[in-house]
Amino acid sequence: PRPVKKDGVVLHDGVFNLLTIGRETKCDFDILNSPLGAYIYGEIGDEGTAAILKHAERPMDDACANKILEELPPDVLTCTLDAVSMTAITRARKLRNIRVKRIRHVNGMAA
Repeated sequence: PRPVKKDGVVLHDGVFNLLTIGRETKCDFDILNSPLGAYIYGEIGDEGTAAILKHAERPMDDACANKILEELPPDVLTCTLDAVSMTAITRARKLRNIRVKRIRHVNGMAA
């Protein structure tokens, strides 16, 4: 895949197409594309993805997860948390709390 630029963010069109259009093979257990993944990748590109992957450890713990969230631009994080809250309703309260803490952190307010 060749790199393309969208609003100054470097994307690989193959990765972006996979996330937006989806894989060619049908799957019975999930959707073919990833709208949320496409949004995040479209906003942070290859550079942001590489920054996030530095913190991807197994097993994932709260410290690693928080480092990943800190790598996302505040508006991307807010949109992502809001979207996930609508689908992962059992985690919605925790996601809202993460959102509030992050907004306070970005604005220099006490958590």
